[in-house]
Amino acid sequence: MPFDASPALRDIERHIDLATQFVAGMDHDAFRDGARTVYAVSRCLEIISEASRRLPDEMKARYPVQLALPPLRDGVAREIVAIE
Repeated sequence: MPFDASPALRDIERHIDLATQFVAGMDHDAFRDGARTVYAVSRCLEIISEASRRLPDEMKARYPVQLALPPLRDGVAREIVAIE
């Protein structure tokens, strides 16, 4: 039976939507100064990264650029949300 990527794709979509909602209407300074928002967006990125690892290899090969998410546990999250 083929692997069902739907749960991982739903996780990715949901956390993209959440991160977008968290920063809606904020400028860079407001985001930088909002520790809760920075944390929430960072967590969304971690979940997106983890969900992307659950996608089938065939899907990753078909969409390599769109799904090229680095592992965030290795300090990359700090680089992505480095705002100071």
